[in-house]
Amino acid sequence: MIIINKDGIKIITPRKFEAKAGQHIFNTPSVACLKSTHLQHLLPSKDVIPKARITPDVHFPIIGILARVERLDGKKINLTDQLSINGSPLKEIWITESGVAYFIPPKNIPEVKNVEISGERLCCTNLSVKAFSAI
Repeated sequence: MIIINKDGIKIITPRKFEAKAGQHIFNTPSVACLKSTHLQHLLPSKDVIPKARITPDVHFPIIGILARVERLDGKKINLTDQLSINGSPLKEIWITESGVAYFIPPKNIPEVKNVEISGERLCCTNLSVKAFSAI
């Protein structure tokens, strides 16, 4: 039986539950309780919700491509913000008045896994894939 309430999850087995070398032995009835604090890693995290969009999200070492990063949480990217992709800082960025950053993708980043703006790790989404020709 599994009981789920505000205190967590309570599992009641018909026999005692023991784990031995990958085997489960039921000897006598037993109760296992998981408090809600033990379940935090199972709950959706704020980090999973995309907070930034980067386009294009797959970068190939193509000359003349300009990519962009925009925040989806309503905040603007500022001139003082430090941007990095997959841990590699971006050296040249251009920021619009609306807070969108444009940059030439580094050649050593074949795929964007995460974006950091001034140390804040943002999960990315690629809802629209756009490439702009650099002038």
